[in-house]
Parts: sequence; C-alpha cells; structure tokens
Amino acid sequence: MRITKSIRLYLACLCFGLGIANSAPVHPNVVNGNGSHAVLQVRCEATSVAFSPNSKLLAVGYDSVDVFDLDGKHTIFHGTNVGGYICAIAWLDNERFVTSSADEDGSPGAYIVWNIRTGKRIEVSGEVPAGGGTMVAHGGLIIASGSYEDGGNCYVAFIDVIRAKVVRVKRINSDVLLSGPVVSGRIIETTRSGISELTWPGLRRVRTMNLPFNSGDVASVADGKRIFALVKQRRTESGLVVEIARSPWKIRKRIPARASFPSRMSASPSGRQLLVSGDTRGNGSDAITCEVSTLDNSGNWIRRTVHVDGAYISALAWSPNSKLYAIAVQDGSVTVRLASASR
Repeated sequence: MRITKSIRLYLACLCFGLGIANSAPVHPNVVNGNGSHAVLQVRCEATSVAFSPNSKLLAVGYDSVDVFDLDGKHTIFHGTNVGGYICAIAWLDNERFVTSSADEDGSPGAYIVWNIRTGKRIEVSGEVPAGGGTMVAHGGLIIASGSYEDGGNCYVAFIDVIRAKVVRVKRINSDVLLSGPVVSGRIIETTRSGISELTWPGLRRVRTMNLPFNSGDVASVADGKRIFALVKQRRTESGLVVEIARSPWKIRKRIPARASFPSRMSASPSGRQLLVSGDTRGNGSDAITCEVSTLDNSGNWIRRTVHVDGAYISALAWSPNSKLYAIAVQDGSVTVRLASASR
C-alpha cells in the first residue's frame, strides 16, 4: 500500500453482544470521520495495538485478537482463546505475530504464535511469565519480561519462535521493562531509577544512566542515535519526555508534556514525532489527553493535542514507516491517524 495524504482510513468493527460466541469474527463498517483518521470499534476494551512491519496491517488485542487491512478496509483475521486479555503484541514478519496475555488477576495467561495466512495457532510451551510486561522480537527469538507467582519477582523468558518453546528463563531486577527495536545488537531496559543498554540476546548490561526522575515508557529511535524516555518529575509529578543521545550518553533535551500525570509514550521510528498521553485532572480537567510533538527543521518540538476523552488510553503505536499512529482507548475504540495530518 502506498500511503499518501489523500488516503481515507474509515474502519470500524461492530460491537458484539454478550450472547455472541467469541469465535465470531468482528466485521468492519464505515463510521464518521474527518478524512484523516479511522475509528475501529471492538466489542470490549482494546488493550494492545501493533502495526505489521510493512505498515499495512494493524493488530488489535483485547480478550481476542483482530487484524485489520488498512488498505482494503476490512478484517482479515480473528483469533480467540488467547488466555485472558492481551497485554502485548509483537510482529515477527508480515504474516506472523505473537501475543502475550494475562488473566484479570494478573496470573500468567499464554504466549501464542499466530499465522494470519494459514490460520495456524501455536501456544508457546514451557513456563512463561505473566503478561503485562514487554516483548522484543528479533531474529527468530522473543525475549518477554513479566513476573511469576513468587512474590512479584521479575523475569525474562527467551522464546524460540520456530519451536514455540521457552528455552531459558532469567531472573532480573524488579520493575524492569525491555524496549526494542534491536539496534546494533543492543536493546534498552528501563527501571524506576534510569535506563540501561543491554546486549542482544545475552542481556549483558553494557552501560547505565541514572535519571533524576521516575522512569516510564522508553523508546529507541531506529537510527540508533537517540532514546526517548517518558519520566515523571518526583517533586512536581509533572510529565516530561527526555531525549537522550546514545553516543556519548547524555541528556539532549527535556520536552514538557501537557498532562500532569503522564501514562504512555511512543516515538516514531524516524525520531521526528512523539505521542504522549496522560491525565490532566490535576489541572482541574476531567480529560485524558494525547498529544503529538513534531520536530521542525529548526530543532524545536511543536506540540498539538490530537485526542481528548474521559476514557483511559490503553495503548499507543507507530507504524514502522512513521506515517501512521494508533491510539487505543478504554471504551473499545482504536483511532488510526496520518502523522502528516498532525503537523
């Protein structure tokens, strides 16, 4: 699919009643929009979203998983029996992806490899951590972070995709999230106190940067030169995105967020746009906002609010070509926008 400014993405899925079996696929339908975005309606809360490597497909996870063709404007895949609610989605290629899930009480669900061309579903064997952490896929291997029911300790599981099997489990520090993509054999780890660079797939810590903030979401830019970290300043609780240079490691810029209580952040692979969502109730508002910041030619970040709602934003995602982004909201809607329409 060639994506241009004239593309119109009006996608929707009809909400299903409780009496309809989970095996029934969600059928799309055209809904209202302004020509620069699409709204997908799933029958319950969307908990995770992810674009395929070619940016033509969007996977939406809840207590099932649907894959939407953004070119043909229809659902091409529906998967059930995911083991709870989907916490993370990782694409392996343009036909296969992996979902991790957890039950409502946080206990481990399942890791499943899906093939949208053949319809094949393979559940990963071995002891897997509970979903709710992160997954990084690269070179036929997935490293998933999560916890087991042993007092909340955090672990990473090494999953061989070909065999759909956990081949190794490693205990790590608590409150650790791993972030891709893999750049020059390195991935990023974030903790409450800062970030670290780890080798792939050995997870040997190469270097660490302590931050004077509480760290949250972190994203690496595809060129391998920068990292963006969403942080919360400890005294004021206000949100901030920190841009960090990787060679040498140093803080380049601090980008304030409008939200008083930031919750999620996603950086475009190009590194020129950021999505930040958060709760503005601390400012006397009942709105949950999402804003996009765009880097202009002078090196300044221009911010624009792209979503205001009372419902919690559960997931953010950028397409690999940096031309589209998706916002999943707790009420069950997923909005896909053209990045060019937000400049």
